[in-house]
Amino acid sequence: MACTKDSIYQGAARDVGPRLSQLLQLVAILEARTAVIRRVVLPISDRYKAACANYVRQASERPGMFFRSLDDFESQMHGHAVAFIEFGDISGSTDRFNSQFGNWLYQNFQLSCCSGWAYAINRSTESEDHAEAKFFELVEEFLEQW
Repeated sequence: MACTKDSIYQGAARDVGPRLSQLLQLVAILEARTAVIRRVVLPISDRYKAACANYVRQASERPGMFFRSLDDFESQMHGHAVAFIEFGDISGSTDRFNSQFGNWLYQNFQLSCCSGWAYAINRSTESEDHAEAKFFELVEEFLEQW
């Protein structure tokens, strides 16, 4: 029998076929278990809340060291949340500081945060300096209730 490309592929498929089938079955089982885990709603971790409050309070003491604009700080808080998601302390986007703070702003002050809380606060004040002061005033009130 001549050694052709097709015969090599058929031989490899015969050897790998059962292993590949087992591997695909394991992947399907893991995906199903992961989907179940993702559906479990976990409460927002106290550790995450404390870390957010600590970070915001540090930034309020020396804002120039932490951000140039509220948009920068909103982005930082997003990255902060992603780290906690990776470690399993919070589950989804609704648990994040940015979502919770945005919802709170809407419920209490009817500030639409569909473009983010930084944009909403900037839009509702006269200048960036006023926006920064307003943010720290609002976020302190939010953190007391959160």
